[in-house]
Amino acid sequence: DSLTNVAEHNVHLDRLRDRMRSGLQAVIDRHGAPWTVVTAGAKGCVSFMPGRIRNFRDFRSLDGRYGHAHWLVQHNRGAFLPPWGKVEQWLMSVQHTDDDVDGFVANFTHLADSLYGAA
Repeated sequence: DSLTNVAEHNVHLDRLRDRMRSGLQAVIDRHGAPWTVVTAGAKGCVSFMPGRIRNFRDFRSLDGRYGHAHWLVQHNRGAFLPPWGKVEQWLMSVQHTDDDVDGFVANFTHLADSLYGAA
């Protein structure tokens, strides 16, 4: 029974991750923003650069102001991320719902609209 619950939880997390990734990517595409969505399991982030971070030099070249702005927008609108990093990461749990993901994407839309104008 416990293994069945684990399998169900993994399916739930995979679905939420895919919903988050596709929602964020749609906002990025709509604005033509040079940003990248990266996910791994229940974890993910928006990398505010056009390609994937491959090494420490790539990470150092990242403009931290976008990550800080993203953190502030999410925090001020009810989504709490780990504080102040260049790449604001999220971690979903089995307690999260579609509404949580949709709220996060709506907050991200607000950020993108503020930076690029409403698309």
